[in-house]
Amino acid sequence: MNFDSEKRKKMLIFEEIILYLFGLGICIGYINSYLIPIILLILILRKVLFKENLECGNENLKKFLLFFLIFGTIWNFFGGMSYKPARAFLKMGRYITLVFFMYPLVKKNPKILKNFLFMCLMSWLIFLGVVIWQYYFKNQVVIYGIRGYSVTRQLGAYAGVVFFSFFMSKENWKIRMMYLLLYFSAIFVILTSKGRAALLALVIVTILIILFFFIQTINFKRMIILLLIAIFGSGMLYKNLKIENSRFSTTFNIEKTKKNDSNYLRILMWKNAIWRYEQKPILGYGTKYDSKDMFRVYVKNYLPDKIPIDRYFKNILLKGFDDAHNMYLNAAIDNGVFVITLFIIWFYLPFYYLKKLFDINEKTIGIGAISVLFTFLIQGIFWAIWRRPDQMFFWLAFSILINVNISKKYEKTRKE
Repeated sequence: MNFDSEKRKKMLIFEEIILYLFGLGICIGYINSYLIPIILLILILRKVLFKENLECGNENLKKFLLFFLIFGTIWNFFGGMSYKPARAFLKMGRYITLVFFMYPLVKKNPKILKNFLFMCLMSWLIFLGVVIWQYYFKNQVVIYGIRGYSVTRQLGAYAGVVFFSFFMSKENWKIRMMYLLLYFSAIFVILTSKGRAALLALVIVTILIILFFFIQTINFKRMIILLLIAIFGSGMLYKNLKIENSRFSTTFNIEKTKKNDSNYLRILMWKNAIWRYEQKPILGYGTKYDSKDMFRVYVKNYLPDKIPIDRYFKNILLKGFDDAHNMYLNAAIDNGVFVITLFIIWFYLPFYYLKKLFDINEKTIGIGAISVLFTFLIQGIFWAIWRRPDQMFFWLAFSILINVNISKKYEKTRKE
């Protein structure tokens, strides 16, 4: 890259500001929707004005992501035989630009990554203040945060696993206690927004983080103590909040009743999604192109309606749900066999870079990033988060994971 010219140096300052603004908006959201087009423009200017190629530290990764975007757009066009699913696919994939935007900046100055994470922390504190105000002063039954219930729950889970990974990695106990308090603040957000999938993901990934550090330190006693602290602190927080117990106590209940309609509806949605996929398993229907008829054919022809409870669920589904509340099933319906590329993105790539983390002495940021990815994948079982702007959280965490590896490599080179 050519960093020598004055114009390029000024451009770098502008890019850094955009990155920090993106971090500040991570929990707020209003800024980010306007920044993605600017980031795309920056990538174009890098090529046109400074003759810089797209760079993400791995040529094979770069080729695969470009193939995913280009070929996926064509695939979606033929899946729905319309430009609309192709456009929807591209719109969803716009956050991949983060991978190519962040890498050159962190490569030039590794400190930018930590500065960016500090802005993310500031965004969380602003967001947390809004949640506290809504809970204690507005007395809301379910906290919606700034960007809505679903994103509020997700943010609680993502922030929680990051804070817990930092808590586990730091040596200074004052700093560790600060991250432990932040971890509990994330649990507070999840509980007050009644995020069952988010809480489940947080618990699973918290245990995975503990197991990872257990493998690293071989200190079984210490790990058990930390797990008990996390469980006890979470339990005390839950006990002292005005939370309706039935919301969480029915998490795994699949009984067909009105009181349990959220869970049973998901079962029906998943059955419908599997049926939909079987009708067009090769090309798929195209991204979001089947939303209007997502449930109607299956519900009208295959769901029973002889008793009141059956009619109750059938009527709900006919009113207009447009996804299966499961990102994996949605992706299979949208993309057919092309969904294989998504499984590579979701599962192979994170584990590939997780393996690289074992060669790095300071793993804090990397474990936080990989934890967000795992949390995203768990929540995707219950929500259609890949079809929405929520996809941003995956690509941002993935970008950070890549940059942790290269920033440490460059720090090591400079010291030598």
